[in-house]
Amino acid sequence: AIIIYNMVKNNKRVALTKKLIKNSLIELLEDKSIQDITITEICANAEINRSTFYAYYSSPYDLMASIKQDIISDTLTLAETHPDFSPKKRLTILLTNHLDYISSHIKEFMAFSSDVGEDFALPAETMEIILTPYLDAAFIDEQDLVRKESIKTFCIFGTIGIVKKWIKDQDRASGKELSDKIIELIDDIASAR
Repeated sequence: AIIIYNMVKNNKRVALTKKLIKNSLIELLEDKSIQDITITEICANAEINRSTFYAYYSSPYDLMASIKQDIISDTLTLAETHPDFSPKKRLTILLTNHLDYISSHIKEFMAFSSDVGEDFALPAETMEIILTPYLDAAFIDEQDLVRKESIKTFCIFGTIGIVKKWIKDQDRASGKELSDKIIELIDDIASAR
């Protein structure tokens, strides 16, 4: 029982240390791009020593990749829910839940959407996970595959732009309100073909 207790205690300590390091980088990303952030700055901000940093990460880029992977993993888990619902009902739930997730992880998403270090890879990957099943259903009749992919890309990046603006808005609409607006815009595009 003591061995199990110590393992749980050590796992919690590791998780807390990693969270502290990740939060340090996220704070620094508010004012700097990743290429301008040093391990020394991350450690000073987190109030840890370099050996603690190196116990978990090899560089600021490795740390950033770990944060991205956490978000993508959470998004994939979210996308596994409600597979039996109609595409529209499922998207409404998934997009609302994803926007609520963004709202509860606002610092992470702001760090990846700042004007200092713009990185569209993360929002593109997460939005693609959330939107693709609905977009495939909405544009199923589109025979021109190049046009279909262009429309899907337009919808994904248009949604990213809307969400980016929403993230920066102090008087943010609810996730459900924004989700409904985004779906309405996608449906307008689908019906305009």
